[in-house]
Amino acid sequence: MNPTPTKTQQGHGFHAQFGAAGVYGVAAISGLADVDAVSISLARAATGTLATQVASLGVLIAIFMNTLVKVFITWSIGGKALAQWCGSILLGSLVLSFGIIWLTR
Repeated sequence: MNPTPTKTQQGHGFHAQFGAAGVYGVAAISGLADVDAVSISLARAATGTLATQVASLGVLIAIFMNTLVKVFITWSIGGKALAQWCGSILLGSLVLSFGIIWLTR
């Protein structure tokens, strides 16, 4: 009865329990606050058992959610016009990123 997980049990987390959907869900929630931590975690996991496609899409989902938060903050501070201008640039770059991921799969 060893409560400490072994090396083979560590690092699987949501991916082992919920598959790619779990990774995407955690990435979306994490992206609301910060992108750095989830990016580092997924990059490390991709060197192990996590598929590179799942890791890269997870990072993009986190970035997308973080971008939405920033657009909302821009709207609440600077108004609708500024949010539309900033949002179109930020969301346009995300669309290009998703396109690159899709083309390279």
